[in-house]
Amino acid sequence: MCRVFKLEILESQETLESLLKEEKNIRKRERLQFLYWHKIGQAKTREALGTLLNRSQFAIGQWADTYRAKGLRGLLHLDYRGGNLAPTIPVEIQWRLKDQLAQPEGFASYKAIQLWLKETHGLDVPLSTVHGTVKYRLKAGPKVPRPHAENHDPEAVDEFKKNGSRHPKKDINSMFRKIFYHSLLDTGRKPVWPENHHPTADYPEGGQTPGQGTVAI
Repeated sequence: MCRVFKLEILESQETLESLLKEEKNIRKRERLQFLYWHKIGQAKTREALGTLLNRSQFAIGQWADTYRAKGLRGLLHLDYRGGNLAPTIPVEIQWRLKDQLAQPEGFASYKAIQLWLKETHGLDVPLSTVHGTVKYRLKAGPKVPRPHAENHDPEAVDEFKKNGSRHPKKDINSMFRKIFYHSLLDTGRKPVWPENHHPTADYPEGGQTPGQGTVAI
């Protein structure tokens, strides 16, 4: 069982909420979040705080020691001379990002996610961090649109979906031939039909007899 560690936080809940709203630096925000969650009692152990913040218990202990010795100003002082300086996406922003990823429109690319973080939350996060967080932590990714033909006959596609699997050998060539036929008409080109085919029966819209078209089907 994890022990509750004691940390007297001098700042009020309202002060911490205000600082969280104003702070744009990712690393400072997560330290403020650490104080805030401990202040309101949402997480009282190193393990719970580490899980919420995606940090080790050792890091949580270091932050607590720094705050005890140097206060809020010392905790928010960032030493860029060494240590783990890889920027992270604050947990509360990860939750909002996960909601956005679950929407039907989602994001088209990791670059779009990076831009959303910048414009919506003021976070400058490297693309590698965005990729790692979305793919491995959130178990999600951009929504890649499925390619589709612009010119096709919707009725032929529906007919293929309904009947194509029932009689594959009999119907599949006919279905694709009809889709191709309408695509040709959309581009102003005329098909050439086989001698034993009756285009006007199967394709009443502008069917051509053998020899009248320009593209063989």
